[in-house]
Amino acid sequence: MLKDAVEHYELMMDGPYNLPFSNCYTLLVEIALTNTPDLDLAFRVFNKYEALGQTLVRILYDMIHRSLTTVGRFDEAEKILDIMRNAGHEPNNITYSHIVFELAKAGRMEEACKILGEMEARGYFLEFKTWEIIIQRHCLAGEIDQALNIFNKILEKNILADRPFGSLGKWFV
Repeated sequence: MLKDAVEHYELMMDGPYNLPFSNCYTLLVEIALTNTPDLDLAFRVFNKYEALGQTLVRILYDMIHRSLTTVGRFDEAEKILDIMRNAGHEPNNITYSHIVFELAKAGRMEEACKILGEMEARGYFLEFKTWEIIIQRHCLAGEIDQALNIFNKILEKNILADRPFGSLGKWFV
């Protein structure tokens, strides 16, 4: 049904209708949150929105970025981050946490841990889920010492899994 929704969105955007931002955002979220995002559909929505002179906001870049990382296209995702920065939208902790999460899921632990360290050095808050996936992947790889080191960091930082922050309901210390 997503393909039909995207076709309808394109038809409406090509007509006399001025669809609200929420239509574009909702489509991109739905595409990004599928198990295997259809990047063609995501880029069609993104490009149609942009082609009609609409202002691209950080969350739209995030949805494209999320779709790319979910399917393991990390080089292209990095390019989207560059485009995003050039447009004046700095990626946030959620963007970076998602990169770490997907790299870890893909078994690219060295890269995931490198980004994790860079995030901490820049002062980004790391969600509990980010730490959790790193621990899980270390355990699955038989790297129990690394998993325990990460777990000890969580304890030292007093990061809890049940503390919401902000109005978005994400985790915060």
